[in-house]
Amino acid sequence: MTTKAAAANGTSQQDAKFLEAIGTCIDEMKQIRKSMKKTDTEIRRLQASTRRNLDQTWEILRDVKASH
Repeated sequence: MTTKAAAANGTSQQDAKFLEAIGTCIDEMKQIRKSMKKTDTEIRRLQASTRRNLDQTWEILRDVKASH
């Protein structure tokens, strides 16, 4: 059985359900991508911080080694 709206645009009720499911999936993928962008930004920030800390640590070690 088709709804009036579905019948008017030539889609069956099953097609309408598939389209709705696809729309839901697309919305979910958008949210996942948004979350991934946030995570990627946080990872880049942490990488930069780690690199700075590592550089500082190596500098300290070089100074200690040079003084002995």
